[in-house]
This record gives sequence, C-alpha cells and structure tokens, in this order.
Amino acid sequence: MGDLLLLGAGRGGYDGGGGGGGATETVDLTVTVNADDGYGSKGELSSNTNPGTYNALATTGGSTIFMGGFKGDEVSFNIGFFRFRNLTVAQGTTITSATFKFTKSGGTGSTGQDLTLAALDSTTGIGTGGIGGAALAHSNHTTATVAFPNLMGSSNDQKTSPDIKTIVQEIVNRGDWSSGDSITIVCYAASIPNTTARIQARSKEFNSGSAVAELSVTYSS
Repeated sequence: MGDLLLLGAGRGGYDGGGGGGGATETVDLTVTVNADDGYGSKGELSSNTNPGTYNALATTGGSTIFMGGFKGDEVSFNIGFFRFRNLTVAQGTTITSATFKFTKSGGTGSTGQDLTLAALDSTTGIGTGGIGGAALAHSNHTTATVAFPNLMGSSNDQKTSPDIKTIVQEIVNRGDWSSGDSITIVCYAASIPNTTARIQARSKEFNSGSAVAELSVTYSS
C-alpha cells in the first residue's frame, strides 16, 4: 500500500469580505494506490434506469474506469470509485468547498450523459466487505449527491465537478470520523439516454499515474 500524496496540503487563506468569512485551509489529494480506483458493473438489463446494485466483484485493474451506462442489445451500468486516503480534516469541521476531478479516456457518444456523484458512507472509504457489489450499492452511499453534467469532450480532457462540499460534509460529520480517515467518491448515472458509449476515466494505473483523479477540500480553520 502506498503513502498518500498531499498536493499543497495546508494551503491557507482568509475571506474577510462582506463582513464575514474567516481563515480556511485546503487539502489536495490524489488516488495513490492502484486498487483504490476502479468500477462496478451491472448488465443484462432492460430498463434505462439504474437499479442501484452491482455485481459481486468490482474491477480494480487496467487503465480505464467505466462510468455511466450503455445501451446496445441490452442495458448495462457502471459505477466508478476513487478512494482518497488521509483526509486531514477534523470531525465536524465546516467544509466550505470541495471539487473532484478526473481525466477522460473517451465515451459519452453523440448524445452525452450526466453523472451523479456521492461518497461511500464509510470512514475507511471502502465499505463493509471491501470493494464489490455490496459496498458499491446506492444504499451504502451518502444521502447527499451532486449532479455532474456537461461531460462531452475528447480523451485527455480533465473534468472538474461542481461543488461537492455537501458530500464531504456528510462524511466528516460522522460520529466515527477521525482526521486522516479516507473518503471514496463514486460516480454513476441514475438513468441514461439511448447511447452506446459510457463515460471513461483514466485510472491510477494509466501511464504511471500521470492522469490520476484528484480531490480538493477547503475547510474553515
């Protein structure tokens, strides 16, 4: 298992505008272990709506992470997961902003599709029983979700999410959260258009981690 890379951890700031605000710190994380990103799958479906469960085993090898859905002769769904270790934010701290970034390796087709972002409701970031269908099921996600639209584009485009502070806040508010615990962001499509292309992301294993997923969390200090 590798050590977590902190990019600019402890970057500080102060927002005193408008008579409010205060000091903030930002922690920037990346996926640092090959097995900490991958995807789950559910196929042989007839509906364009995600059932919210996935097959028993998840894929953690290879350079591509599949997300969203695919409609050919049958419908299938994929859920991507990205574990970020050692989030050094104390329990109950106010999260002021957070973003998730990934680099595309293809997908979305001519009609495109949107993703939904959440986190596994766990302080280890993996979930009970390890990575697999049981851990990735939507019933094990945070109640907070954020829509991630506008994912058309070319391979190697980096995509930045809208603010996901509500997702991170829900995790650090857990009674069993401690600074240095992990968080796993999950990306899936709740439903899909009639498209024949999933959304594809670069994994930690692609080109020695050159296009690894990123999480940036800013909090009140």
